[in-house]
Amino acid sequence: MRRIFAALVMIGLAGAAPLGCGRVVEGVLTAAPAFLIGESQEIAIGLQGAREIVAETPIYPDPRLAGYVQRLGARVAATTERADLPWTFTVLRSDEPDAFALPGGYVFLTTGMIKRMRDEAELVGVLSHEIGHITSRHALELIRQAAVAQGLTEAVIGQDSGATALLANVVTTLVLRGYGRSKEIEADQLGARYAAGLGFDPQALGDMLTRLELESGGAPAWLAPLSTHPTLDERLSALNTTIATLGGGGGGGGTGGTGTRTPSSRGDGQAFAAATASLR
Repeated sequence: MRRIFAALVMIGLAGAAPLGCGRVVEGVLTAAPAFLIGESQEIAIGLQGAREIVAETPIYPDPRLAGYVQRLGARVAATTERADLPWTFTVLRSDEPDAFALPGGYVFLTTGMIKRMRDEAELVGVLSHEIGHITSRHALELIRQAAVAQGLTEAVIGQDSGATALLANVVTTLVLRGYGRSKEIEADQLGARYAAGLGFDPQALGDMLTRLELESGGAPAWLAPLSTHPTLDERLSALNTTIATLGGGGGGGGTGGTGTRTPSSRGDGQAFAAATASLR
């Protein structure tokens, strides 16, 4: 974390005397106790990070799949408290099953993840989980935690493009390392709520998590096998508790759950099959 946070120092973030509360005043970011980044800056950071991602991992060249994922993701995002972000959902060409979110509304998932999905509800579940990270500003919280750990309390960023680029690099690095136990569980719970609100089976996310673990014989990449990350059992338990409050049944996340499932709750089978045909 010290090595990563050194990049923040490089872009001119100077420590100052501790302040009693976080605030943003004319481009000054205050990190103690709340590291706040304005929405326009958050979007700029996410956009720069997104550009870096696609420069390293190619976008999957299928406009039908791209449009389908964008429409589904936008449909979920429109129901959230941050509906007016410039939501962008991008499919990357990679066999590794993965999905992640950058601040400002930028969501990525790989072809390897989509190949392992069985229906539209599972795609919505994964997208909703990643949307939950953004609506909760989890990436910005990682930066706040890093700032406070280093004793940084105040930083001038403003609209400097070089600062934004380097901060985006730091945020992307932190995001790809994972959000940690409580934030992954919170994103699962938000994802279940968002999916259920649109009539999709909220158990679908648990189904996907379970399948990925069974396939890998342990914790797959998306579960980030680090000590700070929740186990699958922890995630399913928290997810099922949330589903119960939504009127669902809970259960094993695809291994015999007792929630009520109707054909429509798993989404549009024809649309899913048509959109993902190039991956089959």
